[in-house]
Amino acid sequence: MAKAAIISLLDRTVAATAPEFLQEGEVNGLLEGFKQPDSAVGSGITVGGVEYTCLKADGRSIHATKEATGAVFAKTNMTIVIAIYDEKHDVGSAAQLVEGLANHLVNEGS
Repeated sequence: MAKAAIISLLDRTVAATAPEFLQEGEVNGLLEGFKQPDSAVGSGITVGGVEYTCLKADGRSIHATKEATGAVFAKTNMTIVIAIYDEKHDVGSAAQLVEGLANHLVNEGS
């Protein structure tokens, strides 16, 4: 994966692979995408200043693309797990990684 992050829903802290991974207001946009998946599919998702076209969205995960790259997001009770993939990867491998980590966090109580 090109970049990854875990966001705490309790205090909105971000643990990320790049210091400027998320820009101001993007966490709120992600949360809105999980609350209103149809809106995310219609308007897209912005992360790191890049606007992605949303392919799939529900209350648990969001898959988005931009040309040969994309992003996968998975929400747990306490976190949002994010992976941005580059042209060397695909949505399937990114989804497996992100959703697997989210499942692990849920099983651990997060």
